[in-house]
Amino acid sequence: MTQNTIDLGRGFGPVSFGYDIKGAQEVLGPADERVEYEDGDIHLRYWRRGVHLFFPRANGNVLEGVEVERQSGAILLGVAAFELDRQSLINLLEIHYDGLQPTDFVVRRNDLGENELSVPRLLVSFFFNDDATISAVNWSHVKNNTGISEIFAARVGNAASSQLS
Repeated sequence: MTQNTIDLGRGFGPVSFGYDIKGAQEVLGPADERVEYEDGDIHLRYWRRGVHLFFPRANGNVLEGVEVERQSGAILLGVAAFELDRQSLINLLEIHYDGLQPTDFVVRRNDLGENELSVPRLLVSFFFNDDATISAVNWSHVKNNTGISEIFAARVGNAASSQLS
């Protein structure tokens, strides 16, 4: 897995959900900025890389969310994520995640005025600029009693199967 691979349900590149702050920084290096919120949540910002890591206090300040921006050069399912338009993105997700239906995709203008395509079953949101290019991708940890969401377990294709083993 490359340094900039979006791995839905698992993490980003070599950093996996469940890492503590020290472990994440051992892999990615020191953050450009560390924000500690009043509720105890911690946000590591890697501005130059376009990577943001979220560590909620409620879950012991372990990595539970990632957001990447265009400068991250992130790869999603083998494709340059920020080169995808909305329909290509939907097609890519439908190919790689068995059981996704058109009703699994939610398109809306969020409270910040951004165009957003969310896939709640995958706990991922894609934010689009007005020119229909992706500006950011945000995803979270999905877990059941086996440690992985059923939709991730239902992935099809060789690349997906090898990631689950």
